Amino acid sequence: MKTYDSPERSLGAVDSSDQSAPEPVFTIRELARRFNLSLRALRFYESRGLLSPERNNGWRLYGQKDVDRLTSIMKAKKLGFTLSEIRQMIMDETSKQTLQITREKCLKQISHLERKLGEIKDALAELRAINELSTRPTEERFITVRSTTSIRDSGLFDYILPIFKAMTGLNVQVVAVGSGQAFAIERGGADALLVHDRIGEDKFVAEGFGLNRRDVMYNDFVIVGPSDDPAGIRGLKDAKVALRQIATAKVPFASRGDDSGTNRLELRLWKSASIVLGGWYHVLGQGMRSTLNIAVAMNAYTLTDRATWESLKNRQNLEILTEGDPALVNPYASILVNPTKWPQVKINEARIWHEWLTTKPGLEAIISYRIEGKELYFPPGKQSTH
Repeated sequence: MKTYDSPERSLGAVDSSDQSAPEPVFTIRELARRFNLSLRALRFYESRGLLSPERNNGWRLYGQKDVDRLTSIMKAKKLGFTLSEIRQMIMDETSKQTLQITREKCLKQISHLERKLGEIKDALAELRAINELSTRPTEERFITVRSTTSIRDSGLFDYILPIFKAMTGLNVQVVAVGSGQAFAIERGGADALLVHDRIGEDKFVAEGFGLNRRDVMYNDFVIVGPSDDPAGIRGLKDAKVALRQIATAKVPFASRGDDSGTNRLELRLWKSASIVLGGWYHVLGQGMRSTLNIAVAMNAYTLTDRATWESLKNRQNLEILTEGDPALVNPYASILVNPTKWPQVKINEARIWHEWLTTKPGLEAIISYRIEGKELYFPPGKQSTH
């Protein structure tokens, strides 16, 4: 054991006569200042076995191992791990149980942070939309369309809206939400909808909130998952069989969980397959692109529309495993918001959009959209080549 002239001197200093260059040593006060912690907190960590200082004449002396350990503790606490979880990770870091617990906690935190990030992005989009509206010339004409996030995430709006404006002079402000949220408009928060949940669409119109529902286009859903396919669903044409095998294998499945058209279809498939969801099923509350990004991080299965999948660049280990089931056809519809419910609805301008979108000019723009040469949306009645 090294001795020191005084605990008040820097215990990290190296004696010039000592050629072995000992590691830095810190008193409890120095360590507390370094990490902005109280002495009581350090003593508590020591009592829990997380720190192991040496003793020298009654002084606690902390080495680099303690510094590294404390750095790990602070990082883990910041990421949401409890102290008992941190202790288990540190004290029994190689056991399979500990590794599994750590992985599950990491997945939950990834989901939580992705959800928060999604909320921040949505809030930013809303603020930018409000700011854009407030800075537009008063004579500029525009409508607001509530639409599913999958159309935005696939890049279709970025492609067709400039074409529409060039033809009509109208701007379209898109509010991208799940179809369920699109139906739940309040105070006339939209002039038209572009959604993909037929049950919800018919209910919206039947209750007098919407007018003149029209088919616009369709694509399809696919089930993507890890390339090693632990559930063994590769090549299946029956989505319910694929979901049963995922449930039986108890492998991670990432669900949007946002009451979107995609989420509603997925839940109907689970129900029709008589599957009880368990701990392997992760509800994210996210749009399609965010859900895919989380599924990539989790190496999980998920249901996605093909267009958003094709637009995703960071697929890593995921690939399409199940496709081609007629139950996975994904039709989209345009609905006008009823101005008798909300007088501020711009029904005349909305009709221009509605008509353009569902007749030759709009359909030609939609089907001309490609990603790497692949046609992603098809007009009603056309059979996809997928």
